[in-house]
Amino acid sequence: MRAYPRLANMNIAGSLIERSWLSLLLLIAGCALFASTLNASYADLGGAFSPVFFPRIILAGWIVLAIMSLFADILSTNRQGGEQWLTVAIISISLFAYIELMPVVGFFLSSTVFAIVVLLSTGQRKAIDIGLFAVLVPGTLLILFNHVLTMPLPVSPFVWWL
Repeated sequence: MRAYPRLANMNIAGSLIERSWLSLLLLIAGCALFASTLNASYADLGGAFSPVFFPRIILAGWIVLAIMSLFADILSTNRQGGEQWLTVAIISISLFAYIELMPVVGFFLSSTVFAIVVLLSTGQRKAIDIGLFAVLVPGTLLILFNHVLTMPLPVSPFVWWL
């Protein structure tokens, strides 16, 4: 610990700011989702042809980025007060609602609503930016997965072309 004197005198629980808690929440969610893919049983088509191959790659990247973010937040010396627990709570609740509603209302609609809620809760106020991001990002992902990669995302029962 002599090489890292800050670590020796650091109270980990007291040093977690809201960004650290969000990183921790994203790490837990990523690990839980990754663990849920381990029990999936599909026809033995080989590793790269399994339907969970691509989600596992994405989730592994998610977990690595969450770990890096968590360590960067814990080791950061730039501590600012005014933790915004309401923002973390809104994003956490909307993340769980997003996961639960995606099979019911489809990928595009749930992703659009999720993006709007997250952007508003993090302080974005420009309506054009919110609208463009909330529609273009899920739309682009929908086109990419459904038409280019032919890996269909959950379909909306209300809007059949989405």
